[in-house]
Amino acid sequence: MSARRHPVGVLAVVSLFVMGIGGCVSAAVRQETSDLAFDAAAASSEPSAKSSIGSARLTSAQLASTDAWWTGDAVSRLRPDFLRGSSREPRTGRPEIALYLNGLRAGDASMLNSIPLREVREIVFLHPVEARTQFGSSCPCANGAILVATWTQRGR
Repeated sequence: MSARRHPVGVLAVVSLFVMGIGGCVSAAVRQETSDLAFDAAAASSEPSAKSSIGSARLTSAQLASTDAWWTGDAVSRLRPDFLRGSSREPRTGRPEIALYLNGLRAGDASMLNSIPLREVREIVFLHPVEARTQFGSSCPCANGAILVATWTQRGR
């Protein structure tokens, strides 16, 4: 008598295996460093993928061109759209824009003025879908996220 495997049983085992691998991959993606977030944002800000926010990146040279002392002041002068976020209607009456400092959650966009401008290497704006892909579904980024990388990488 030959033992036959039931096709549904094999299919169930294969499905569980694939879902398990997918779960491991998504967990690994959430562990990526802020540099990868900046790389992803750079790729999405290429001319072929530009959005209504305009250029999604501010470099240290651009930031230095202002006479601002604080990061929030420089952002409001150079890219005020970063502080308004995407066009999605905010739940609380003000835009829900998460702030990440060197890859770690640091509050919302109002915290930008707690970061001295001289310490900032680069700022990137991520749209809500990009931010949720990078930081997961618990990211409070209904209107986007602002990523700030400093020269000293404090906050890591």
